[in-house]
Amino acid sequence: MMSHHAERGTSNSSNGNGHGTATAVDHRRSETRILCNRAISLLPLAGEEGRFLYAQLTDCSPRGLGMILSEPLPAGGQVLIRLNLNKLVLLVYTVRYCIPTKIGQYRTGGRFTGYAASSFGGDLDSIVGALSGTETST
Repeated sequence: MMSHHAERGTSNSSNGNGHGTATAVDHRRSETRILCNRAISLLPLAGEEGRFLYAQLTDCSPRGLGMILSEPLPAGGQVLIRLNLNKLVLLVYTVRYCIPTKIGQYRTGGRFTGYAASSFGGDLDSIVGALSGTETST
């Protein structure tokens, strides 16, 4: 079984203000992941219940995120994530994988698909900053 954990190794990189940030190094990825530990809510777009689920965000990059959920999501399914970037932005992610790590816990990875009902004009790095809590104001 192939593992999709981003935490294969870690390194410190400068975030431009002299403070190092923890990042995940995984040579299968084209982008460096920012390690984070925060709760997020997401809404599966295909499902009968239409209710928000809570997840623990573990890492993110401009085009992807990793999280831990208490219930599985189908690979290929899409989820909606609300994010406040000086206004409400709705982000769509496609579930790439969802593997059980222990009873009642699933490691899930998502790939950024696009914006839903948003006129957001920022870049993907600002989304990473908001998701990871490392966003800085200028």
